Amino acid sequence: LAGECRAARGPAIRMSSVGFLPHGPKEATVESNKCGGQFTVVQTTPERIVRFQGTTQPPVQAPARSKLCVLNFTAVTAPGEYVLVVEGVAESDPFVIRTDAYNRAFKMSLYGLYLARCGMAVPPLEDPDGLLVLRTSGGRAYGHPKACHLDDGTVDDDHTFSGDPEPHFHNGTGGWHDAGDYGKYTVNEGFTLGMLMMAWEHFRENLECVDMGLTPPPGMPAVPDYLDEVRWGLLHLLKMQRADGAAYHKLTPSHFADFSHMPDEDKSVRFFSAESSSATAILAAAAAQGARVFRELDPTLANQCEAAARAAQVWLFANPDVLRADLSPFSTGTYQSQEAEVDPASRLWAATELAATTGESQYVAEATRVLSSFDHAGELCDKPSSERFCKWSDTMDWYMPQDL
Repeated sequence: LAGECRAARGPAIRMSSVGFLPHGPKEATVESNKCGGQFTVVQTTPERIVRFQGTTQPPVQAPARSKLCVLNFTAVTAPGEYVLVVEGVAESDPFVIRTDAYNRAFKMSLYGLYLARCGMAVPPLEDPDGLLVLRTSGGRAYGHPKACHLDDGTVDDDHTFSGDPEPHFHNGTGGWHDAGDYGKYTVNEGFTLGMLMMAWEHFRENLECVDMGLTPPPGMPAVPDYLDEVRWGLLHLLKMQRADGAAYHKLTPSHFADFSHMPDEDKSVRFFSAESSSATAILAAAAAQGARVFRELDPTLANQCEAAARAAQVWLFANPDVLRADLSPFSTGTYQSQEAEVDPASRLWAATELAATTGESQYVAEATRVLSSFDHAGELCDKPSSERFCKWSDTMDWYMPQDL
């Protein structure tokens, strides 16, 4: 049985299943009790030509009792199909090195966001290459013909702790469904938007020409398809902000809905939760990014984003302590199990993005203040679970856009 389980885990050599760019980094790992062995990169032609030979190395940051060794083959740049061979250990599955190695994964990811849109009809979708994007467990193409969750959402004292005597509607339509349920979580949405906009700021010239076949909502200026998806998320993120600048932590039913229903069949009542400091900081950060990204292409949205980011930061200034949302009325996802670490990191992100967008000294000072809380004695970084106390520049690799 142990042998069968091991076989089911796949090959001992593990790497990206998508592939590698010709001039990008290329690494794999292999299970081994000792590093320093030889490996080869073999092109899968009939002749099986050896293109590179190297030595396995221990990881830079190896966990205790690690049995992994790193295979670095960045020097191989010629496009083609290859396998890695560690003599006496294993041979990898075939992999490719191509200039377009990431294209399909990128398109599938972006289509995934589109298919997760909430508050609109989402027809079954095929990409221009004829690749079916997603099927349900029943085998049919994923999609729903009617708009879903148009009643999002309810603010009341039982779930939101609003203090209001009567429940009332607050417009939270739009956005994306979460990872398997149909809830919407500010921290997840804001982080997703942040990564999407960071990619845009680094690789705009590559992303401007992406054709997803999308059309802008009525009354909104046309933007590249990539940013159309970003805008969809941003418009919802702004709806998660209260009048005082704080952000509701999430918008979900009290309990997880029946996953057997498609989104437009879900009739559960959905509530805004209480606010949290991490959700507010993440909203501030993503909104500040949005103000930069859309300044030229959609000035109205850019102005809304900057106003929201400023309001959120005002609330953060007035509430310097970690505030966890009271989610006791819910059994849906929480996304706040590590607030002691997430809160200062989110505040740093918010202040940094506002400083980059506005250039104002108050945000530079706040970013500097929060960053100093990470700058502790270097020896602390060697202790377990000490990342929170290490200086960020000591524990992370910083990449500038020109280096990517």
